[in-house]
Amino acid sequence: YRRLYNKCYRLRGYKMKICVITDSLFRMGGAQRVVVDVLNRMIDDNDITVVMPFSNHKNIFKLDDRVKLVNLNELSGSVHKFYRVLGAVNHRTKIFNHRIFNGVMKKSIASKKKRIKFNNFLRENNFDVIVGVQATGLFRLSLIDDDIEARTVGWVHSTYDAYFNKRAYAMYGYESLVKEVAKKINHLIVLTQKDKNKFDKNFNINSDVMYNPINIDRNFAPQERDKDKLLFMGRVLINIKGLDRIIAIMKKIIAIRPNIHLDIVGDGTDFQKVKSMIEENNLQNNITMVGRADDLVDYYSKSKLLLMTSRWEGMSMSVLEAFSYALPAVSFHTNGTDEIITDGKEGYLVDQGNIDTFVSKILELLDDENKWNEMSKNCYERANDFDMEVIIKKFENMLEN
Repeated sequence: YRRLYNKCYRLRGYKMKICVITDSLFRMGGAQRVVVDVLNRMIDDNDITVVMPFSNHKNIFKLDDRVKLVNLNELSGSVHKFYRVLGAVNHRTKIFNHRIFNGVMKKSIASKKKRIKFNNFLRENNFDVIVGVQATGLFRLSLIDDDIEARTVGWVHSTYDAYFNKRAYAMYGYESLVKEVAKKINHLIVLTQKDKNKFDKNFNINSDVMYNPINIDRNFAPQERDKDKLLFMGRVLINIKGLDRIIAIMKKIIAIRPNIHLDIVGDGTDFQKVKSMIEENNLQNNITMVGRADDLVDYYSKSKLLLMTSRWEGMSMSVLEAFSYALPAVSFHTNGTDEIITDGKEGYLVDQGNIDTFVSKILELLDDENKWNEMSKNCYERANDFDMEVIIKKFENMLEN
């Protein structure tokens, strides 16, 4: 009956009212880019409100002006110092990571006064669906009163281990609270089958796998590529993205192919550190720190290989976008890249931290044009599995049902 009601509702021209609670969508990040792309595609047929922390960042991913914005700090903040300290201690030690402390941990997210204001906001707007994205959104789903009738959906963009087993990262120390949320909401969306297996086993739920979508350029035509051009695309974060490994890899490759060049496209908190590492190793002539770039097409379409050195990945937008421009990748094994790349078909997957094998796979593809051409064709075909229209249809079905 609910499904039939929703279809009739949409056919009569009514728009579904969607509330998305998330981190700032104006900050650099793969999750931010995905959420903005999805909301922009859905805004014609839906009434969308985004609740997020306001900041001085620019609207870099160009969120549609029709999306209404509400400051999360006005609805869910102002935590008492005592509970703020408890939350910080738990985030480092997991000492309160037990269901008997879930009520206390909720108080470390928002004060009673703010929680009342938050729920009144939800009641007043009478949303059909409330979507909690990443830690920020999932935490706020835990604050929703039982009388709120909106359907609720959690949407995670990293791995189970990254969320709960990396000290002081994301939702470390809050596994018990998130488990309570996951069992209560209508859907929990994860990125990969590996993550589904872990979330389902540990939370005793049935989560849904939904890939990150990409816009595929159907007018893309292969062009001449620079045979010595390598590409890193992503946030400049040494620990997560493995930029320290890039230095070691490039030093070994340069010893064999002195003309090789790597463009590092992206920005992040470790930008200056990586730049200093390049200078300390005298690699300025072989590595360019491009920074943030608005037009990524030239980098994807003219490079010969994408390098993925991450220690963990949810589902890399860089790899998906690279495939849409027929660019193969060499990557260390991560949940995200393992789901996207079939080893030996669209690129190569290498055991975590094995620098020598990583280098040998790069050199193999640079030297074997026939193999590269085969992989390039496979990449473009694989990109169709992540087409925006296919993913959006699946997402809307989850929100409606």
